[in-house]
Amino acid sequence: MARVSSKIPGTVRYMQIVMQSWQLPLIDGIKTSVIISNFWTGVIEIFSMRLFAFGINHHTAPLDIREHVAFPEESMQHALHDLVGHQLVKEAAIVSTCNRTEVYCNTDAPDKAVNWLADFHHIQAGDLEPYLYKLPHEQAVKHAFRVASGLDSMVLGEPQILGQMKNAVKSAE
Repeated sequence: MARVSSKIPGTVRYMQIVMQSWQLPLIDGIKTSVIISNFWTGVIEIFSMRLFAFGINHHTAPLDIREHVAFPEESMQHALHDLVGHQLVKEAAIVSTCNRTEVYCNTDAPDKAVNWLADFHHIQAGDLEPYLYKLPHEQAVKHAFRVASGLDSMVLGEPQILGQMKNAVKSAE
């Protein structure tokens, strides 16, 4: 039984079940993912989503920039509400540690989301731009798995980042 849905799934839910997905060709210019949302019942849903990730980390930015762009834990909810509230993105999750600040989001306007990061931290977008990486759809998913597994950490394989990713997921829900 297949069901076609126009409802956009949560970015976090999408990232959690992406291992059960495969890609379809473009439909009306939108990259579409087919996701087995319930393995036991075999229900298949088709969603359109523009997943995008951007951020800085210990590979791309010096410590002073990373410190300036970090989100303190107490401001995380405010930042998420601000980003989604300005309707720049439909959904978002923010990972912010001492070595990285990354935003995973569902957006049709990635540049506006990137500019939001600079504005939120009161810095010029041009000052942040040289240190940013921007990852569309599949690259964003691959990067999220590399980060969660510790493959993109300063100390290869360190286990703390998985907990930090889980916290980002909980904050975004």
